Amino acid sequence: TTGDKIQVESENLRLAFPAKLLSIAPVERNRGASADKLPSESTKIVHADRPLAVLDLFSGIGVFGLASRNLGLETAAFCEIDPFRQKVLQKNFPGVPIHPDITQLKAADLPPVDCVFGGFPCTDLSNANTKGRGLKGDRSGLWFEMLRLITEINPTHVVIENVPPTGTD
Repeated sequence: TTGDKIQVESENLRLAFPAKLLSIAPVERNRGASADKLPSESTKIVHADRPLAVLDLFSGIGVFGLASRNLGLETAAFCEIDPFRQKVLQKNFPGVPIHPDITQLKAADLPPVDCVFGGFPCTDLSNANTKGRGLKGDRSGLWFEMLRLITEINPTHVVIENVPPTGTD
């Protein structure tokens, strides 16, 4: 805890939450997991005596979902278009709804969520794509669908993952 924020950090992920909304309580380590893959201090992040509910967009195989689970957050729903990745999500998160198309997903289709996590496609933003169209591109432009859902849901917290800005629109 630093000042009025709670921060949970790992090598590639930093979460910061207003302390007045959240509390951190110890949680027992998952005995089946390798200790080097868990946060150095097991923590559970709760809000109003319940786990925070997460909508995981552009879910892939569920990396945000696995990290969230280790922090005590509860994934309420996924959105992933790839059928193989959907199967991985079904195996690792049985019973959690998987929506296949962000362009068709509406807030009314979802249970209540506190957090929206997502790493929208970087295809048109990456320096590796010299012909990328930035956010005007078909794939990276899906950011605007993520923004639409964030606006509809009005979550307390949002985590967005992507490549550093490249100077494109």
